[in-house]
Amino acid sequence: MRATALGLVALLLPGVAAAAVPCSELPKAEQFVATRLRPGPNTDAAKQHLAAAKRAKSKSQCSAELGKVDYYARRSLAADKKHP
Repeated sequence: MRATALGLVALLLPGVAAAAVPCSELPKAEQFVATRLRPGPNTDAAKQHLAAAKRAKSKSQCSAELGKVDYYARRSLAADKKHP
């Protein structure tokens, strides 16, 4: 496991690319977004994509949305580090 990873995927599935987040990780992603991210525009975007993942009609659509959740979660964490 990589100890330096900060993003959602890295915390859930170290070594897995953001676009390959399986839908089975949806509950963990929900908990992560709800408990680890501070309010802000990137967190709002992560929440919107999380909702889209829940509404997805296919596994590939769900996975793509979770990849976007990861992207915005990483941005939110980076912003939180800049402004503690």
